[in-house]
Amino acid sequence: MVAAVAIPGVRMLASPDAPDGFPLSTYPMFARDPGRVVELATVVAISPDGDVERLSPETIAGTDQVIQAGVSVRQAIDRGPAAAAALCRDVAARVEASATVAVVEEEHDAVAWSAGDREPRERHTVAECEAEG
Repeated sequence: MVAAVAIPGVRMLASPDAPDGFPLSTYPMFARDPGRVVELATVVAISPDGDVERLSPETIAGTDQVIQAGVSVRQAIDRGPAAAAALCRDVAARVEASATVAVVEEEHDAVAWSAGDREPRERHTVAECEAEG
């Protein structure tokens, strides 16, 4: 029994790429430094005046879970332009104002974000569509 419990921990010591798992969870999302600059896949609404609004997880993916919404966007981007465009249209149908909806990849400085600077260092648009609101 002791060996079964210790094996995941030993695997993690032997290789930092070992998977997290039962019965010992090392919570790698908190145990590794992701670096100061992070990439975020998300969907934003851009008003006719050019103001960028961050959309909620509910609007993006029909959930209140931030990580689940982010994974949905990342998977759509990774599947290619057609999947990103389909996600854009789905989100646009839930946006209640006239706006350009954009599926984007943003690069953020985590320290600057924590200090209140919410503007991305870079924003790459993967797909765009119109919300009629």
